[in-house]
Amino acid sequence: MNYLVHLEKKNNIYVVSSRVIAKEIGKDHSKVIRTLDEILEKPNVASLIIPSTYKVKGQKREYKEYLLTKDGFTLYMFNIQGYLDFKMAYINEFNRMEQALKNSKQEQTKLDFQEKDIIRTTWKGKPVMEVVQLSKMAGITNGNIHWRAYGKKVTLRYKELQEYKQENKKVNHKGYSAISILSKETVIAICKKYGVYEKYKDFIENYFRVDNRLEDKTPKVPVVRANFDKEPFEDKYYNRMFECMKEAYIIESRIEKIYEEELLPLYNKIEELNRAKKDCLISPFNAMKYGSVLGKAKLNK
Repeated sequence: MNYLVHLEKKNNIYVVSSRVIAKEIGKDHSKVIRTLDEILEKPNVASLIIPSTYKVKGQKREYKEYLLTKDGFTLYMFNIQGYLDFKMAYINEFNRMEQALKNSKQEQTKLDFQEKDIIRTTWKGKPVMEVVQLSKMAGITNGNIHWRAYGKKVTLRYKELQEYKQENKKVNHKGYSAISILSKETVIAICKKYGVYEKYKDFIENYFRVDNRLEDKTPKVPVVRANFDKEPFEDKYYNRMFECMKEAYIIESRIEKIYEEELLPLYNKIEELNRAKKDCLISPFNAMKYGSVLGKAKLNK
């Protein structure tokens, strides 16, 4: 069955309303709400199932609903039986929309870095980063960087400054009477302090890479590492259980497909032959491994 998937974007993440779920699977919304209330009694799931309200046209009263993230949706659907096609349709759409959002963020970051044109510099042959360059890259003010790097930065003046300028001729240092430079460790510490290290991690590693074969000192534009792989729960047992449930669902989907396309036609044939032989003393359909398990409801579809 094909489903018309209804996702909405809230605070830069995609969610599905509990009302949509109730409508698609043919359940009363109140029953869906009760199940979600029970799930929310478990620890560390509040960020996956978000309380919200809605209004009915012509009424002033607000009604309760929940907005489910991809992991929240998966968690709910594993609490009910069946609806494999519905589960797969929504999980696939969540994945597609998240990938599109991720690609959009990566492209925007790529354009930003092309404009900033960060050039790698060295001091006595070792890669260093100027305070002004870190400010351009991470959007942290020069003053805050100087404060955080107190006692860790190296400020070059006079003869050392001239040597630094000579070593880094590609950079325009005209008019500078002093330049403060930072080591890799200090850059990482400052970025972590301001919560941007994961975003620029690849760029920093590439910037401070020592490779004498490289003639172009301009590092490659970084690839932003989106945080889609963050585990949904703080409890390691919940996380492992959740991963196993998702793997089980994928296997269940394959089994359902094989049952529908391959086993069911054979079961129908067996049942037809059984009915044709009026004096048959056995029920061969129920003797099949999955016949009695999955039931006769789908026979003769």
